[in-house]
Amino acid sequence: MNRCRVLVVDDHKHAQEAICDILSLDASFEVIGVVSDGAEAISFTEQWMPDLILMDIRMSGMGGLEATRLSAEKPGPVDLDRISEGHRQRGSAA
Repeated sequence: MNRCRVLVVDDHKHAQEAICDILSLDASFEVIGVVSDGAEAISFTEQWMPDLILMDIRMSGMGGLEATRLSAEKPGPVDLDRISEGHRQRGSAA
């Protein structure tokens, strides 16, 4: 079975843990990384190419919107889910 390789991006430790706990309940997901800002997310993505990125929009340092914009400008198909305070937006950065 091919598992979906997930990067979790959030600057709150409790949110990181909650997302990872939820994903661990489904064997089709594998969390390959957890980072706390957009710049780290871009760097991690360039090296590890996750299948899915779950990213908070509002973070200290580089936020999720800026990281999403910069990631979308780079080559490679990456799904980006941006999560913030109950709002969810989905887009493809292909």
